[in-house]
Amino acid sequence: MSFLKNIFKIRNWKKSDIDYNKLPAHIAIIMDGNGRWAKKRALPRSVGHREGAKTLKEITTFCGEIGIKYLTVYAFSTENWKRPKSEVDALMNLLLDYLKNAETHIGGKKRSNTGYR
Repeated sequence: MSFLKNIFKIRNWKKSDIDYNKLPAHIAIIMDGNGRWAKKRALPRSVGHREGAKTLKEITTFCGEIGIKYLTVYAFSTENWKRPKSEVDALMNLLLDYLKNAETHIGGKKRSNTGYR
């Protein structure tokens, strides 16, 4: 797991740096702290959530590129329903946008009329 932490901190990784024999088949992510990230920078919480979604897209693309077979993302807990309606709506809209994009970009591959390439 420390390998993945370092990959996302450095961002200058090379695929030759990866030991494919040590990659897990399944990675689980708990998205947490996006609102605190935004607050620390005096930004609206929704900006933090949007930045978290961008980071998730980078992670999912990367995992697809290196051959991670399963990725579980825990992004919304029952406690999140207690947040202000505007924040819950913003989170649901992020999910909807993400799902719409996932239909056209699965595993980093663009979908054509005849399938995936």
